[in-house]
Amino acid sequence: MALEPFKGRREDQRLLTGQGRFTADWTFPGQLYGCFLRSERAHARIVSINTSEALKSSGVMGVFTGKDVAHFKTPPPQVKYPIKVPRRDILARERVRYVGQEIALVVADSPAAAQDAAEKIEIELEALPAVVDAASALAPDAPQLHDDVPGNLAATFEYGDEVTEGEPHVVWRRVGTHAIFNRP
Repeated sequence: MALEPFKGRREDQRLLTGQGRFTADWTFPGQLYGCFLRSERAHARIVSINTSEALKSSGVMGVFTGKDVAHFKTPPPQVKYPIKVPRRDILARERVRYVGQEIALVVADSPAAAQDAAEKIEIELEALPAVVDAASALAPDAPQLHDDVPGNLAATFEYGDEVTEGEPHVVWRRVGTHAIFNRP
């Protein structure tokens, strides 16, 4: 039986056959490379960050932390219902809230130089209680992840036909979703 060509997304054919080009495939004269230092903790307070050794590393053009980019704002979500949106820093400031969250960015003249320098960043984290699922995050005694989103609840809404008092049946459904931001 012959396989028919895949008729999915328009980029699939080139990507699935090894003909695609990715960001890492491009090189330009004078190109710089970045490497993020990421959190190894699910929830922690950032006690200190020392980037001095990383800055002295060969090929390093800059090292950035949350303090350097504190004025950057993330765009609001494009949703049609009311939602509480916590401030989401480009690089963590004061706290990390998930494993893999970006804490610092090293910019260097080669990928190896950027990675080597990122490994020289000294960071002290104080572990905080963490939750691993949405239901636990909504418990009354759950750790508060964002001060501007009380109870860790970003949104509630009703969907469907209008429900009026005295209706013979009411159906409740809990729908969960996991938010994943800027994951590698």
